[in-house]
Amino acid sequence: MKGGENITKKIKILYMVSNLKRCGPINILYNLTKYIDKEIYEIFIVSLSKECENTRKEEFESLGCKTYNLNLKKINAIFSSKKLILNIIKENNIDIIHSHGIRADLINTKLRKYKTVSTLHNYPFEDYKMCYGKIKGFLIAKFHISILKKINKVFACSKSVKEMLSYKNINFDYVQNGVDYEVFTISKDEEKYEIRKELNLPQNKKIYIVVGEISYGKNVSTIINCFNNRKNNNEILLIIGNGKLYSRSIALSKDNENILFKGKVDNVDKYLKASDYYISASLSEGLPNSVLEAMSTGIPCILSKIKPHEEIINNHNQLFISKDINNLSETINHVINEDYQYLKKESRLTIENNLSAKNMAINYELKYRALF
Repeated sequence: MKGGENITKKIKILYMVSNLKRCGPINILYNLTKYIDKEIYEIFIVSLSKECENTRKEEFESLGCKTYNLNLKKINAIFSSKKLILNIIKENNIDIIHSHGIRADLINTKLRKYKTVSTLHNYPFEDYKMCYGKIKGFLIAKFHISILKKINKVFACSKSVKEMLSYKNINFDYVQNGVDYEVFTISKDEEKYEIRKELNLPQNKKIYIVVGEISYGKNVSTIINCFNNRKNNNEILLIIGNGKLYSRSIALSKDNENILFKGKVDNVDKYLKASDYYISASLSEGLPNSVLEAMSTGIPCILSKIKPHEEIINNHNQLFISKDINNLSETINHVINEDYQYLKKESRLTIENNLSAKNMAINYELKYRALF
């Protein structure tokens, strides 16, 4: 029992989210609910909006979580949900309400007589600007920060995000995201061969993989332009995911047969195991789940020089200037000349020792206990 000697009854936690679709924050929540100590904590989840086809609702329920879906439209989720959620809180004698996302955070501010908690999964003043434009993004970020000030305890998903917001008058703490290394495992050479065969990928080329939304903030165009310039027939750039810039990215790489787009897939772990290196040119992150998954699979990462990436990677020779195509190419050349087995081992050990889902759950448990 992890520090629970004085607990006489289970602590009941209600997690509040927009919906349970498969995405970074929900994957983190899944890892947390998977590894949190069920002898001490009982888990309830409220999703505000209608669930989509890509929902993880049944997966959460298989972990023993009791789920509620309010099936509200976005505006109604803000103005009509308080009474519904209060009924759930009272019915189940909830101890802690933990919100994820701006809508859930806004509702959580109306429940302050309870122990209210939030996790911030991004740096709003960068992320929202890239999503909504400079002015609108700034206003939404400012609004989100004002909401968080009304919640009892706010956790950033990384030390970097906490530090970047240290000038704001918020009682901020942080718990680093963690990945499930029992799911994302290292592949042996023979397994990599078989997976490449199954996925119809070339056997004898270096495969660099990019995973995630193809958007301005993810800056995939820098990686595409870099590989267009490299013109190395022994290298494959594999892009997993879709987004607003998907068609534009395909057009950008139309003359390069060594850049492969696979769209959104449900077997990311296999594509990671088939790959040799992971690249992210993101302009802003919280603590990126896709990078953690790649490292858990034992893939050396080449990452843009932003604070959350620096928090993950100790080897600064694997970092490059975000929009600098030449610097990215130089970094790739440097990394591929290093000891691959050493980098592979270091990637995996970083996850096992510091950034695992188990560690994240233990850290959240300690923070929850401190609320009492």
